[in-house]
Amino acid sequence: MILHPVSLVGAFLGLGLGILMHGFKPTLVGGFAGFCIMFIFYLFGILFTRFRAHRMRAAGQAVDDEEALGFGDVNLALILGFILGWPLIWFGLLLGILAGGIISLLIIIWMITARSYKQQAMMVFLPYGPYFIISAIFLLYLPNLIGALIPA
Repeated sequence: MILHPVSLVGAFLGLGLGILMHGFKPTLVGGFAGFCIMFIFYLFGILFTRFRAHRMRAAGQAVDDEEALGFGDVNLALILGFILGWPLIWFGLLLGILAGGIISLLIIIWMITARSYKQQAMMVFLPYGPYFIISAIFLLYLPNLIGALIPA
């Protein structure tokens, strides 16, 4: 859970840092792009949550209020967009989504193979925030490593 006051302070700090690192235009475009990309995913998450609730009601299960993607992740993408700038933000989000997806897939596989957790495998939600932050750290502090991993 990413609280809004923390996001607000992070946005001001990220905006200042981004302007120092990249200049005004790449920073603003990066923040706007990060926000828009994740907002679109947030809207798809709302649709998924409604679909999931419908399926749970049809199966006679109690419906919980879990979200597929929280708005804190959208705010975090804005902050990271300010820090990474344009065009690096799209790659940061891509790395974060891929890392979160790989870890989630491994957890789902583990839960399905463990007989006691098989029924709950699709009910586990993992936050994207840590994966976005890890991808931003890699892009900021280890850009040569990322470049070496991507074939030319």
